[in-house]
Amino acid sequence: MRIPALRAALRIARRDALRAPARSILVIAMIGLPILGLTSADVLLRTAQLSATEELDRELGAADALVLWSGEGGPIEQDPAGLKGGWGTAPGSTTEQERTPPTEQDLLRALPPASTVVSRRSVRAGFRTNEGIKSTQFVSFDYSAPPVRGLVR
Repeated sequence: MRIPALRAALRIARRDALRAPARSILVIAMIGLPILGLTSADVLLRTAQLSATEELDRELGAADALVLWSGEGGPIEQDPAGLKGGWGTAPGSTTEQERTPPTEQDLLRALPPASTVVSRRSVRAGFRTNEGIKSTQFVSFDYSAPPVRGLVR
C-alpha cells in the first residue's frame, strides 16, 4: 500500500472522529465488545478443559495407581491412555471367589515390598433440598496418608 494514501485515510478518520466523538465511541464499542466477549468465553472454556495428565493428578494425588473393584469377573480391558476401561467377559462362568473384593493384604502381596495401600470407599446418595432431590457421591479415605496428598487442601 502506498504511504501517501494511508496518510490521507488516517487524516480523514482523525477529523471524522474529532467531529463526532460519541459516534466514534459507539463504533469502537460495537466492534470491541463482541470481540471481548468471544475472547473471554474462549479463554474460560479452554481453562476448564483438562489434559490427561491434569485429570490423573486430580484423581490420584501423589499415588502411583488406583485400583477399582466393581465386583465383576474376567479380564480388564483398558484403552492405551488409561482413561476408559471395563471388564471383559471371562472365559467361562465366574465363581463367587472371583466376585469377592480383594483385601488390603491381597493388594500388598501383589505390589512391590515398600508399597502402601489406602482404602477408598464411595457411595452415591440422594438428599432433599428446597429445589428437590439431589444426588451426590460421598467418598471416604484417610486424607492424611502420604499417597493421597494433593487430593484435598
